[in-house]
Amino acid sequence: MSNQSDAVGATPASLVEVWRGPIIESRHRGHLTAVDGRGETIAALGLPETVSYVRSSGKPFQAIPVIASGAADRFGFTEQEIAIACGSHSGEPMHVNAVRSILNRIG
Repeated sequence: MSNQSDAVGATPASLVEVWRGPIIESRHRGHLTAVDGRGETIAALGLPETVSYVRSSGKPFQAIPVIASGAADRFGFTEQEIAIACGSHSGEPMHVNAVRSILNRIG
């Protein structure tokens, strides 16, 4: 994998255009790689070697094992508790309460 500085000047590919009537409202660009089960690249756009942080967009994927493993059912997680595991929050009381509830449920 290349260093981020190697990607400076790399042109992100146009991934999505959102149209409102005849006008492009927004364009979303990025770097993309699709791999098969063996890890072989089957499609790529932009400069896939670009290093970036997944940050909040990865949280739903991080929560998948909690559901798929049966842990959410085992501990009786509520929809609010599952939602807090899937997204960002700003530490408001309702968010803190949901996280505390998860921690209490799992001991």
